Amino acid sequence: FRHESFFFCYRLKQEVIELLANNRAATVITDTALYRTFVHGSVSSTRVLIRFSANNGHSSDALRVQQWVERIMTWYNAGMKEIYITVHATETRPQIEIMRLLIQKLNQELPEHHKINEPKFYDEQQSELF
Repeated sequence: FRHESFFFCYRLKQEVIELLANNRAATVITDTALYRTFVHGSVSSTRVLIRFSANNGHSSDALRVQQWVERIMTWYNAGMKEIYITVHATETRPQIEIMRLLIQKLNQELPEHHKINEPKFYDEQQSELF
């Protein structure tokens, strides 16, 4: 949801959450640097999708990652079952670095049996080709 009519005080309106919940649909939360109007904390089920748009290595990316780690751990401790995260950037290298940072920070918080394997980028040079 991106239109302001779906939101009230930086949260999805209750009727929107209920519609999603009644249809067993998860919320999608978009976090775009410098345009965080629609970064809401509303969830409608035990799963959520976070769309994180990186700002190509700007210092605000690391701050936002830390904020997401804190929120994800709150959800995790409350019983959230599935958390999906996509990272977007206009350049590939910052995208990889943000994903690594996010995984490292989450692994510092998660119990051993839920730690995330850090992806191995066998051909990181490939990112330089595009």
